Amino acid sequence: MATALFLYALQVPQETIEADFTASNVYLAPMNAKMFKGMQQLTGMNEEQVKNAMALKPEHLHMMFSGIQKKYGSVEQFFEKELGIGKKELKILREKYLL
Repeated sequence: MATALFLYALQVPQETIEADFTASNVYLAPMNAKMFKGMQQLTGMNEEQVKNAMALKPEHLHMMFSGIQKKYGSVEQFFEKELGIGKKELKILREKYLL
């Protein structure tokens, strides 16, 4: 979620943010496999059920962003109020990380 917010701050398109988020399902699979085995034993769920329950899905990002927008009016307002990142700081981030 933090990475999604960082990418948003850099004005990365939402589709790209979602693709990056869900790609973690693939890249974290070896590490998750160990965790999922333990969850299977604790919950009685089978492997597919655990994978489905724990999968990173675009809907999770939609809920986060809509919750932020509902509470703060915009993601930019959230950055300002909760993180102390205003227009000046966003400009610095974009200059530093974008070509």
